[in-house]
Amino acid sequence: MTDWEARARAAERTVAVLKRKVVELYDGGGSAILQTLAQVRAREMESARRHEELVRYNGRLEAEVAARTHELQTILDNVVFGFLVVGPDLAIHGFTRSCVELLGRDGLDGAELGDALGFPPERRLGLELALVQIFDDALATDLALAQLPREAVGGAGRTLRLVGRVIRAPNNAIDYVLITITDATELQTAQRENAHYQLLVRLLRQREELAMFVADLGALAREARGALARGEQLQARRAVHTMKGNAGCFGLAALVALIHEVEEAPLDAAAIDRIERALADFLHDNADVLGVSGPGEAGGAWVSPGELAELEAIRGRPAAVASWVRRARRRPIQILLAPLAELTRQLGQRFDKRVELVLEGGDLRVDVDALAPIARELGHLVRNAIDHGIEPEAERAGKPWPARLVLRVAETPVGHELTLEDDGRGIDVDRVVERAIALGFDAGELATRTRAQLLQLVFVDGLTTRETVTEVSGRGVGMSALAAAVRRAGGEIAIESRVGQGTRIQLRIARPQLERASRALTGPRRGRCSRRGDDAARQGPHR
Repeated sequence: MTDWEARARAAERTVAVLKRKVVELYDGGGSAILQTLAQVRAREMESARRHEELVRYNGRLEAEVAARTHELQTILDNVVFGFLVVGPDLAIHGFTRSCVELLGRDGLDGAELGDALGFPPERRLGLELALVQIFDDALATDLALAQLPREAVGGAGRTLRLVGRVIRAPNNAIDYVLITITDATELQTAQRENAHYQLLVRLLRQREELAMFVADLGALAREARGALARGEQLQARRAVHTMKGNAGCFGLAALVALIHEVEEAPLDAAAIDRIERALADFLHDNADVLGVSGPGEAGGAWVSPGELAELEAIRGRPAAVASWVRRARRRPIQILLAPLAELTRQLGQRFDKRVELVLEGGDLRVDVDALAPIARELGHLVRNAIDHGIEPEAERAGKPWPARLVLRVAETPVGHELTLEDDGRGIDVDRVVERAIALGFDAGELATRTRAQLLQLVFVDGLTTRETVTEVSGRGVGMSALAAAVRRAGGEIAIESRVGQGTRIQLRIARPQLERASRALTGPRRGRCSRRGDDAARQGPHR
């Protein structure tokens, strides 16, 4: 076969293959392509349909979001509380419309939070430090937020309650602080009124004790004025400090705060007048409930109908009348000591300590006029025991909880003993000595004293182991006031303390000294005696 014949036959075979492929294309293969093309067109149509549905759904979703946003904004614009968003620059980055009314100012956007809240410079600095701590995120969130102020004064004198929360970014960093502002004016007013009513109820239950406190405050005021006239500032401060302690026993918080303010400055007669006037105003405002007159006003001694009948029977017999008067002055010492229970409750709450005060011998009848100057100082012992002595529960090392304060009163052949015992940490004698040296005591001389003698240093004027002064303690005046009262009554103080076990302080007063003190304090009695409930009795016990 020639070469050209071979090429011709190859060409024929190629043409035959092509013809076969063309036939396959039109007879079968083409339908597969057409099917593929049809499927592509169908998918395009389905995609277009879904796109249209998505567009319609997005439109409905946007409309719904807009509606809900409008509703939310309407709520935010009309709620009685407000929201402020504060950034790391300590400026406001957003707020609800109610903030304008609550704070009583415009132009909040971009304002510093301290300016918006109307804080004075010292509070503004504290606020800024708190915010910086929050954004630093170095402390636990709750602890950092607790540094924020809780209250502010808003427009129209509103009392505003502030609560902070953090807003974190996806990387957990703090982006903003959200401040919620609530108008707490009505709530605070209601709480204040409720607290006032509760106070009045407590005072009604202790009406006789209250009358004695009022008369005693008048006596302390006279004592303070006399001391000031003699230039004895320390003696005057003792009297004023005792006023504060006794006011705290009755829950008279406003009077306590006023006396604490008075103690911050040099004392003068005007300061004493302020204290007496404040108590007189309180009693006048609540006279229809309490029926107790102010300090310094005349009053009568409270006697029972039986005692009054006995007095009538011995009229005209001077010796018998004098004996009756001595007996009439004797009342259960519980009358003098009952306010200490309220003081214990208040101090326990303040220091987050559960303390039980147990009074033993409260029914012992005593000359209240004679023992009142000493009993009124016992609040200092209770205050020191709870503040300095009794440990928090976590530090009690298995000792009973609540902690116990036991106040024992006993009559001895020669007089009376009053003992206060706690189960606290005891007195750190080394710390007491350190403070005494700081006051100017000679270290060498102190080294020669016994432990019992060193414990007596707690009664030194101005000695305190507190670094800061509070309304409760820290001036080093209370214990010295107690010691001075015991000395004036011719008594003595014994003190025992064991580290980790507690402290026991005992006051011993001889009866002859008490009788002389009573006569010196009261002098000849004037005025009338009356039955409890008569108008004269409502003036309080004659002192």
